[in-house]
Amino acid sequence: MKSGGDCLAGGEKPGVALDLEVAEMATNRRVSEFSIIFRQFKRNRGAIIGLCMLVLFVLCGIFAEFLAPFDPLELGSDLLAEPSSKHLMGTDPMGRDMLSRILFGARISLTVGFIAVGIAILVGTTIGMIGGYFGGRADAIVVMFLDVMLAFPGLLLALTIAATLGPSLRNVMIAVGIGNVPTFARVIRSSALVEKEREYVIAAKVIGCGHGRIIVRHIFPNSIASLIVLATLNIGWAILSAASLSFLGLGAQPPTPEWGNMASTGREYLHRAPWLIGFPGLAIMITVLAANLLGDGLRDALDPRLRM
Repeated sequence: MKSGGDCLAGGEKPGVALDLEVAEMATNRRVSEFSIIFRQFKRNRGAIIGLCMLVLFVLCGIFAEFLAPFDPLELGSDLLAEPSSKHLMGTDPMGRDMLSRILFGARISLTVGFIAVGIAILVGTTIGMIGGYFGGRADAIVVMFLDVMLAFPGLLLALTIAATLGPSLRNVMIAVGIGNVPTFARVIRSSALVEKEREYVIAAKVIGCGHGRIIVRHIFPNSIASLIVLATLNIGWAILSAASLSFLGLGAQPPTPEWGNMASTGREYLHRAPWLIGFPGLAIMITVLAANLLGDGLRDALDPRLRM
């Protein structure tokens, strides 16, 4: 038996044939399961609404150059102009069109949220899989590391990291991603602890599959459902956290059109020009709500106990 690498190979050996048969059965089962999940997801109106809103914001960010009526960085003569037919969301203290800045801000804020969640998935999944699969001392170290990180609230941890690294969008993505690592690591660790005791994992070990192949081909695919739900739910949290850090001056710096940074500028004119903070805040709220609705719908569709 090999301790790592691929399974025993060569010719039409019974072990390889068994592995291929098990893989084919698992594939057919996943196709049937996907059909059930898709039907369940379509029944959830909230999830469909959340998906449509999130896709709408993504498209606004992608095609901001074509949708924005003005250059988001172009200074104008209409300072603090109220919403009108010319400027649908008014202008800021520099005369810049708020609608154009909101559209370009969608690109930045969503990118920050997606990349931050991607960092959390990559690091958290690796740590959680190592601890859950190998157990023993490795698991003890992982648990201790996660307990230390969980001792700090996620936003406070991100704030500390961002303040240490310095104010920039890149550092905000890193800070928010690291702050969210324990959440993903705990879920994947729990999944790995359960899956490694399944019969198909034991059979894979018997026919000579190495640790890497077992993790990639057997354990990780059966953890994807939980990972998708958690990632979707945390996109909203990541966007909100990144906006909060930018609001505090640790993220995007002026004149970058980022929603948190725009809201920070608007607080100085709250009574005189409430649209400066209202529209960015509304964009953040709708995006976070859309991500949460989508995440709740995916959770209900992927959890057999919640299916109708």
